[in-house]
Amino acid sequence: MKKTIFCNGTILTMDSNEPKAEAVVVEGGKILEKGGFDKLTSCHPDAEIFDLQGKTMMPGLNDSHCHMVNLGLTLTTVNLKGAKSIGEIGRRVNEFIKKTKPEKGSWIWGRGWHDTDFEIQRMPTKEDLDGITTDYPLALMRSCGHVYAVNTKALELAGITEDTPEPPGGEIRRNEKGEPSGILTENAIFLINKKIPQFNKDRLKEILSTACEEARKNGVTTVQSEDFKTAGGYKQVIKAYRELLEEGRLPVRVDEQMYFESADKLLEFLQGDYEQLKKGFDDMVTFGPLKILLDGSLGGKTAYMKKPYIGEGDYRGVLIHQPEELYELMEIAHKNGIQVACHAIGDGAIQLFTDTVERLQKKLPKKDIRHRVIHCQITDHKLLERIAGLNICVDAQPSFVSTDYKIVEDRVGKEKARTSYAWKTMLGLGIPVGFGSDCPVENIDPFAGLYAAVTRMDLDGNPEGGWNPQEKLTIEEALRMYTMGSAYVCRKEHKIGSIEAGKYADMIVLDKNPLEIKAEELPKLKVLYTVVNGIVRGVNC
Repeated sequence: MKKTIFCNGTILTMDSNEPKAEAVVVEGGKILEKGGFDKLTSCHPDAEIFDLQGKTMMPGLNDSHCHMVNLGLTLTTVNLKGAKSIGEIGRRVNEFIKKTKPEKGSWIWGRGWHDTDFEIQRMPTKEDLDGITTDYPLALMRSCGHVYAVNTKALELAGITEDTPEPPGGEIRRNEKGEPSGILTENAIFLINKKIPQFNKDRLKEILSTACEEARKNGVTTVQSEDFKTAGGYKQVIKAYRELLEEGRLPVRVDEQMYFESADKLLEFLQGDYEQLKKGFDDMVTFGPLKILLDGSLGGKTAYMKKPYIGEGDYRGVLIHQPEELYELMEIAHKNGIQVACHAIGDGAIQLFTDTVERLQKKLPKKDIRHRVIHCQITDHKLLERIAGLNICVDAQPSFVSTDYKIVEDRVGKEKARTSYAWKTMLGLGIPVGFGSDCPVENIDPFAGLYAAVTRMDLDGNPEGGWNPQEKLTIEEALRMYTMGSAYVCRKEHKIGSIEAGKYADMIVLDKNPLEIKAEELPKLKVLYTVVNGIVRGVNC
């Protein structure tokens, strides 16, 4: 492969020993060396020159937790992001039906509504959705991914009636008559999903290709994606990624967060397909941690809390795995040297995960397994100190501040809110933190996330001065969490995350230097080029 020298711009390396470089040499998909321009051009006279034209190069950003299948679906089905009312949801659904002309009776799926954005803040019921259509079963997922709103036709096809028992770890919410209201949470979602026809492999490949290209155009060169539970079985997901790679249609690096809901299914996978997958596919597709879903979302009031939600009686949210179930799952992974990445938003779920890690480490100590808690939102200082002491990593989503600051105090109170989403405190305690988007819960755009981490505000500049401003990060700290931080939490800091010799040539070129602009300009940064595995592409190519 050709040798290329990138030069004539600002190069931010994220290497603490050499934060900037004049030039970088790339060959065979890897970084050969970095340093002064004169020296590198003298040592590599045969290299092609890529003129940065005064722009800024830095390591590609790494989304530490996202959902490529769901992102691709959001981009290709009914996109409900930003809807301001239930009426607007209806208009978007009907526009989709008019445009795509689906066969009558076929399922209509959409995602992205957020009831806190509505003029009247409530979740849509089956009556609301029946007013949109009774010809098609509707399954409309809340932005968080933990709540469905469905119409009567969908309930009928799924066989959900007033006599249907709630599945373990899920809720069928009911109206005053005791009938299903059309709101389903957590594991109850699967009652609907199993009735929606699964797409075939070719459709899955198009969905993944669309999502991964969207990531690349936003400057994200590695995605740590959880796809196994959303695409008709893990074998189809694996085959789709492999074929996309072989066809040259995989524009970013993928580290799959492997979801298995039970110990039996995890053991079956480990005793079968896993041995052949350990090495991944050319380091472009790898199979990383076991993903565990322990609780729900704050917006849906299904995150599991130590104390009840304000104004909700004794209700503390939804715990999807009981303590011994969680331990059994995690013990299997731990014994096999597999990192665990556990979704836990409420402090009750985070504490249970922390207790389980401590119990495992006492029984079978492993120094560098780096178990991770995904989200880690509602916390107190004592809980964060325990996380630090157990060497647990955190996958955080800074953009959540932009939407959640409006609801946190109403859910958990001022005292608990003050110690939550506490990334600066985590940094001070030495907790390794990787940043991501949880897309399509939030947009995959990392620069909006960086802005939220630095300002603690939404894109309209609210709240003034930032929410819990004591937790603001510097731009450099936030960039590090989106590069080396995310590389560290997935145990790849020796391969990606900085511009250093021997690492993969995964880099981006920006129109401005993020360290030299005001925080409010971060969302306006433009990605001009991406370099993934040494391959240079413009964002519109």
